[in-house]
Amino acid sequence: MPENLHFRSYDPDQTLLFPQRIDRDIPKDDPVRILKSVIESLDLSGFKKLYHERGRSPYHPKMMLMVILYSYMNNVYSCRKIEKLLYRDIYYIWLSGYQKPDFATINRFRNRVKNEIGHIFTLLVLILVEKGFVTLEVEYLDGTKIESKANKYTFVWRKSVERNREKLLEKIRVLLQQINEQMAQDKAADVDTLELTPQTLCEISKEFKEALGSAPEAKTKEEKAAQRGKNKMFKELERHGEKLAEYNSRLEQMEGRNSISKTDPSATFMRMKEDAMCNGQTKPGYNLQISSENQFITDFALFPNPTDRLVMEASALARREGVDFVTGLGGGSALDVAKAIAMTAVNEGDVWDYVRGGTGGGKSPAHPSLPTLLIPTTAGTGSEADPWIVLGKLETGEKIAFGNRGTYPTMSVVDPSLTLSVPPFLTACQGFDALCHAAEGYLNRRASPVSDLFALEAVRLLGRSLVTAVRKGDDLHARSDVSLAATLAGVNESLAGCISLHALEHALSAKNPNLTHGQGLAMLAFAYFRHLINKGAAHERFVDLARALGFPRAAAPADFLAVLHHLLIACGLANLSWREAGFSKKDFPDLIDNARSAMGALFRCDPEELSDEDLFEILECAWWD
Repeated sequence: MPENLHFRSYDPDQTLLFPQRIDRDIPKDDPVRILKSVIESLDLSGFKKLYHERGRSPYHPKMMLMVILYSYMNNVYSCRKIEKLLYRDIYYIWLSGYQKPDFATINRFRNRVKNEIGHIFTLLVLILVEKGFVTLEVEYLDGTKIESKANKYTFVWRKSVERNREKLLEKIRVLLQQINEQMAQDKAADVDTLELTPQTLCEISKEFKEALGSAPEAKTKEEKAAQRGKNKMFKELERHGEKLAEYNSRLEQMEGRNSISKTDPSATFMRMKEDAMCNGQTKPGYNLQISSENQFITDFALFPNPTDRLVMEASALARREGVDFVTGLGGGSALDVAKAIAMTAVNEGDVWDYVRGGTGGGKSPAHPSLPTLLIPTTAGTGSEADPWIVLGKLETGEKIAFGNRGTYPTMSVVDPSLTLSVPPFLTACQGFDALCHAAEGYLNRRASPVSDLFALEAVRLLGRSLVTAVRKGDDLHARSDVSLAATLAGVNESLAGCISLHALEHALSAKNPNLTHGQGLAMLAFAYFRHLINKGAAHERFVDLARALGFPRAAAPADFLAVLHHLLIACGLANLSWREAGFSKKDFPDLIDNARSAMGALFRCDPEELSDEDLFEILECAWWD
């Protein structure tokens, strides 16, 4: 070794001091600086409502938000990994200001602000507009595939489920034959024609259990052996019923897909752009649709319920560009927004100024709306045939329907083939929306012989074809019936209108904007109509509705409830969870107040007056965990 060679001194145990400014070691053009600057410019005063005034002082939301967003930018999503980086990584240490929240605190914050992230995203987009990076005048839509964190070994495949289900059904048929022989019941001939469902097996199991319980006590060795054999068959039948329910649930969840994860039902197997093995291997993932401008993402989600904000942004663009007409293509929300844009583009003020009810201004438009062309891609709202616009106001939590002569569509094109791609669950929800439009119009005090014709025909078409459209989405004949029913129900809505069932549902989707209108109606409809029947309202009309819906021998109002319940079950809407939809029983008073204040006019159309106590009882009966 050369004698003049000297190494730098190295002593890892010596006392060191960090520089006075730790960011001196962070490059000036590093993305972390941009993130910090942007977050510091945001108004996060709305986060204060998420904290309590008492107790230990929490970490500042700006710091927590910076740390989490920077982690996401670097594909770090684990709270435990973020906690470690707050000790080890100079970038995280700088962002946190030497503070070190643990993984539990990080996770609590992430869950606490998840509903506020959308507002943060909006503020960021507005900053981009202010800085001139985007104009929001032009938007480009595209999709990208994102790999899911779901374990690929938790996936089940449609063909496998269908094959195992058929094997199970054969086992069940053999077992039922044995049970009939053992119980000496003359039902063997029914086994081959019996529709095997979890509900049917549950009923058979109940009958079998009762028969076993009423049998005389076994005394001989042969009788005891026979008794054990019967008990074994009973337990086997119960297991088969549970397994059949599981298979049916898997097939319903798939909604036309070929696979589904047990832990992440939304994910599905797909080929990714990044294929490290270059063998075309599929991975669990999502197909996310995003909107962008100048390489900036300006939107990444579709909202089932339109708001006044969206309308005013679009109408401002329409005025600026001097548009001559407005085309609405999509579901009921898209059509409603198109009608609202056509009105506000040529009239001064905010769209809420023209809303009658709630906090609306109740003004009449000074100028007729722009011409509108509406093309529905769903079958449910009937917006293509009526003047009504349903909008929500985020600030006040209202959702109100309004309209005038000028908001009737100029032209509508109803093509049932455009609804073929609608998934089963949404098809069912949209069908119940149309059904409620027709039924409520028929029960409305303003109903007339003309409106009755449209209402009953819409109900008849839905009773005939809605279940088929849900289960066989490619059946164009069924889709045509449902599309025509939705349009006829829309005409009926123009002539007669809805009753307080719609007011109650608007209160639900105003509180939870991600709740589809049809889903909310399905959650309420049975309890609502049963309450009206129990109060003695419109008995003859309920019988008419039952006959139109598919029960030609109906003779009592209860027959309508029976056929309605059967339809809810067949469409998979019988047991929708209120808790999963974001509601608790503590919300009932607020929902009732919202329904009366926002759309109180509908209560005057009810066939029987409903008090607040009546509404509370309806919500209580409709509740399903």
